[in-house]
Amino acid sequence: MKTVVSGNSWHPHGVPLSNANPVEVTQGSTHSILLHYDTRNNNHDGDSKLMQIWSHDDGNSWGSTAEPVGKDISGYMNGKGNCMPGPSVGVQMSNGNIYFSCHSSGWVFLYWSTDYGSTWKRSQEVSTYDECTIALNGYEVLMNCKTSPGNNARKMLRWSKDGALLETFSASASPGLDDSGTQGSLIKYGGTLYLSNTYEVSKFKRQSLTLKRSKDNGHNWDDGLVIHSGASGYSQLLPSGGYLGMGVIFEFGDVHWDASAQNHYSEHGIGFFSFAVPADNPASWPQMDDEVGNLTITEIHSAPSFEDLDDDSADEMSQQDLEEELKDESTDETGDDSAESTVV
Repeated sequence: MKTVVSGNSWHPHGVPLSNANPVEVTQGSTHSILLHYDTRNNNHDGDSKLMQIWSHDDGNSWGSTAEPVGKDISGYMNGKGNCMPGPSVGVQMSNGNIYFSCHSSGWVFLYWSTDYGSTWKRSQEVSTYDECTIALNGYEVLMNCKTSPGNNARKMLRWSKDGALLETFSASASPGLDDSGTQGSLIKYGGTLYLSNTYEVSKFKRQSLTLKRSKDNGHNWDDGLVIHSGASGYSQLLPSGGYLGMGVIFEFGDVHWDASAQNHYSEHGIGFFSFAVPADNPASWPQMDDEVGNLTITEIHSAPSFEDLDDDSADEMSQQDLEEELKDESTDETGDDSAESTVV
């Protein structure tokens, strides 16, 4: 999906990809979008590949004649090329280094490039973590992860720019870092860390999407405020242009329980909500039982109801199908080309 009007309207753009993780890459005066994805979600057969593909025209077109579906970078992952990136976004350090996280069942690692995506290196694997999101802290990488089922708490890891694990610490003792075992989104904005995730502690209650804030790089978090009190799932925070403006794109739907089918969530669609970040004064920061007033969700994509977001039977798009889709995609754009654009 792409917006050129700061999230007020969206239109379909591109083809479906599994665990797509974008990052804006600056090289001199050139700005491009690098997208990492895998070829099969929830891959248990070991045949998935980790791929990267570039856009050099603000997401209007992707790939090249030589690499229409991108480049297979699985070989750089030292035997773990069937991992799933993110799912979130990548980050670029001021020295040009590009970073992503990757995971499979019960482990994660950081991987990075020092030559603008030509080659990649990865860190050690860290166990009992899953689906991590990353943000920069100077020349370090901060990582926030969901943990193994049943723990219901998010954890933090801190890495050097060269992929050395410097620190792991638990956020479970901090208010608001309980979690229903859902992906979250971490960004650093205005010198402060922000995290979106679902707050309910039961994995059968993916609801209460909240925004939380840390002033000490993830060691302590405030109670946060509720962005959406209803059913909600995966999310991604986005700076929305103006200072202290932010947006979040997220799944929303219904929470239910069917013991016979082990179902806990029905998706209605994908929503976007933009808001002003409250001031730093703690007295003005809404608490967990407060909700953003008059929440208006911009629904950018409706989806048929489906059961259980963790379904392992996701369809795989063949490389031939993907290549044909990318070749056929139109590059026509709508809206004001001078407006800020965002691709997710």
